[in-house]
Amino acid sequence: MMKMRTYKWLLLGALSMGVACKKDWDQHNAVTGEGLNKTLKELMSGINNLSRFEQLLAQSSYANLLSSSKSFTVFAPTNQALTAIDPTITNDTARLNRFLANHIADLRYLTTDATDTLRVLMLNGKYNNFYNNKVEDAGITTANVIGKNGVIHVIDNMLPNRLNVWEILTTTAQVPAKQQALLSKMAYDGFDPSLAEQIGVDAITGQPIYKPGTGIVKRNKFWDKGV
Repeated sequence: MMKMRTYKWLLLGALSMGVACKKDWDQHNAVTGEGLNKTLKELMSGINNLSRFEQLLAQSSYANLLSSSKSFTVFAPTNQALTAIDPTITNDTARLNRFLANHIADLRYLTTDATDTLRVLMLNGKYNNFYNNKVEDAGITTANVIGKNGVIHVIDNMLPNRLNVWEILTTTAQVPAKQQALLSKMAYDGFDPSLAEQIGVDAITGQPIYKPGTGIVKRNKFWDKGV
């Protein structure tokens, strides 16, 4: 009886390992292809219906982001989807940056990762729901275009950049003037390396050296403390 139980557990363990190995192999197969030798920026240039999104990236502070060594997920609206973009967004670099940051996430997320709803943190600090072949209300028309620094999903709609509580506080006219003044006093210039231009590497520390004046972003102590 003891030998039978031992055999049973060994058999279950072997089956579990087989399932895990198959999952890993399936994931491996999902990310092979010629695109693995190209950056996301290079891949995007080869997708005809993303030329408008590519153009907007070139106008923004994220122009060189998709050529970096970090890993990203890009939910890229088609040219058709972007015909409805508000001109006040495309004519204002700050608003354009926020719009684009709502379509790019750190790390790589494949559709095979989203069999349950994933809350994907975007570069603008907000979350979008990613499930199967949808992200929020946008459908994914071309999925899992893999590059050496991440993945592109082509989507048929823009992702809404909804205001959070902080943005409402700082932009709504109904907020009292004294409160607005207090928030303004707490503002300062911060540094975001993902938006900075790297010009070298420190030979002693191994840390990147950035071009002065790049990567500067507006921040606020009220926001930092999460009050």
